Parts: sequence; C-alpha cells; structure tokens
Amino acid sequence: MQFTDGGWFAGGPHIEVSPDGVTWTTAPATIAPAYVNDDGHNFNRYVFTFAAPVTGQFIRLIGTAGGESEFTSVAEFEVYGGSLTAT
Repeated sequence: MQFTDGGWFAGGPHIEVSPDGVTWTTAPATIAPAYVNDDGHNFNRYVFTFAAPVTGQFIRLIGTAGGESEFTSVAEFEVYGGSLTAT
C-alpha cells in the first residue's frame, strides 16, 4: 500500500535467496508489470520471473524504502516453485 509519505521501493525491489539465513544472493529476475516506484496506486500486484532456477531455504524481498518517511509496505508475499526437496 502506498501512502503520501512512503510505502514503495525507491529504485524498485529485488529478491534475495539464502541457504542458511546468513549469506544472501540476489536472484536475477524480471518484474511484471514494470515497477514504477510512486505511481499513486494501492495494492499493485507484481510477478517476479527468475532468469534461471533459484535454490535456497530462505527468500526475501528487499530494496530501498521510498518517500519522505522512508518505509515500505507489502501486504502479501507468495512464493511458488516447481520441484521442492525437503532438507
């Protein structure tokens, strides 16, 4: 959700994955629709499509907070995968 003083990612968000929750790696992906920072709309839905298979036990959405108050707001975060292996 966007507010007049923040709620978006300045420069756009990206995905990082980790095998252990300590070491993080950026997972190259495209975002659709294109992320436009402060577009004034609430409840936008973005889909990240990874350039190559991604593995890890942990995943996070990360980026620089935008707006005067410098905060982000994410209402829902879903992760879907092909084959999953329990570790």
